[in-house]
Amino acid sequence: MNKLKAVLFDLDGTIINTEPIHAKAILDAFKYFNIVLDETKFQDDFLGASDYDVWTAILKDNPSKIKFKDLIEIKNKNFLAFLTESTAVSINRLLTSGVVDFIQRLVHQNIKLGLVTASDLVQTTAVLKKIGFEQYFNVICTATDTFFSKPKTSPYFYTMRQLRVKTHEVVIFEDSYFGLSAAMQTGAKVIGLATNAKEKVNKKFQHIKFIGDFKDVICQNFV
Repeated sequence: MNKLKAVLFDLDGTIINTEPIHAKAILDAFKYFNIVLDETKFQDDFLGASDYDVWTAILKDNPSKIKFKDLIEIKNKNFLAFLTESTAVSINRLLTSGVVDFIQRLVHQNIKLGLVTASDLVQTTAVLKKIGFEQYFNVICTATDTFFSKPKTSPYFYTMRQLRVKTHEVVIFEDSYFGLSAAMQTGAKVIGLATNAKEKVNKKFQHIKFIGDFKDVICQNFV
């Protein structure tokens, strides 16, 4: 049996259900530049994607001279405003059930923790501060830490190198199509979060174990 040395987590949709906040923030940013998008289709197409990849895809179908830095500036203002307006109680309700206890158990067992997210540093830092998770992660990989974002493997391999662990010593928790695709390609053990229910029945992920939340998860069962 391989020894578990590190657990890597996606953030949005895995640790906390902030995907709707991200979607609202960037949809409003596009609206600021007179591009109105369907919210349901947007979430279906871009759940788990980086803001840069979203910007690239949207501008292909909506010719515009919007600069990415201008879009992300508006998006981040919107996102931070939503977080600021949220109470501690409302934010805690967005946490995936059992995640606090699970992460604290891993820390107690000296398991290295990595956070691998398609969000940028501003958004990631704001969320971690809001939920009090800043101290838990040994390595945090955001959208700008690697040239390619998910569904490429770069963010995960970057994080493993920083943690100095090998693929077979790692378990990855993910929820979205882009994230699960990236995680699977690393060769590490992957656990899916059924918070994004449609991926649980996606044929591409039929060999992945899915869990509803982190309650009663025993990390030794993953290796």
